[in-house]
Amino acid sequence: MGTSTSSSGPASNIPMDPPWLDDINAGSGGIQNTDTESDGESTVEQQAPETTIPEELAPRARFKMARQNLGEFAQTGSRESFKKAVGYYSKKGMGGASNVAKRMKPSANAISGLVSFLRDVQNNATEQLQQWVKNLMSQEPSVEEVADAIIERVTSEGGMIDEESIKNSMANALSDLYEQNPEIDFLNLNDDETWNLVENFLAYEASHRIQLDIGQLLEGEKLSPKEMVERTEEMYDYLRAEISAQIQPYKTTANHPDINKLNSIIQQAIESTFLVFEETVE
Repeated sequence: MGTSTSSSGPASNIPMDPPWLDDINAGSGGIQNTDTESDGESTVEQQAPETTIPEELAPRARFKMARQNLGEFAQTGSRESFKKAVGYYSKKGMGGASNVAKRMKPSANAISGLVSFLRDVQNNATEQLQQWVKNLMSQEPSVEEVADAIIERVTSEGGMIDEESIKNSMANALSDLYEQNPEIDFLNLNDDETWNLVENFLAYEASHRIQLDIGQLLEGEKLSPKEMVERTEEMYDYLRAEISAQIQPYKTTANHPDINKLNSIIQQAIESTFLVFEETVE
């Protein structure tokens, strides 16, 4: 777990929302189907009225309380300290759970795209995909090689934001599925396995996001390698448990949600997860 890039976290007095979020909201920055284009009725650009919306600036010491509580968690393993760390991260550091969900939209797009791709593979959606599967399986790949091929396929479209983290999270999420079931077929996941993949991925992404934004505090707590592994695994487990709880209601009512519905479910699950943690702080 973790990321390969060290960070001291974002500074204060900068916009809460990074500038590329506008591009994400417009439909870029994730794994999207771009085969179709809009047949615009007019080539004349419509000039929108100019409006100025003041940007929300990040406050000074925005992650102070999050860092303090995460440090306590690192030293003691206290679950309460971890919950408060995430609560302060969301509420004070990021300006609320809705902002965290917006910041993690590339992650939501990525896992929705991965699920969509795997469904298309199962359904033999196109001749191109059928040929891709045929070429892949002709090499008699290991389960790990199949996972690598899937990740490369869905992240090779280019231009993804947070691409390194997304690839790592996909690899870890698929690896967890394999550990749970060594006979698993990544090209033919059932509903339960698909939902587990989503939950695993989101938990890794949330953990990576918190560590990057707070500044990889665990690395500065003089933990032994064993303690570092234990704490990062505990972070993942706590986040996954809450994400799973937020997704649970959809498992029986939306086994096969279309890709837009799935993306909406994931976005709501992220926001609801961080709202739960916010309830632990002032």
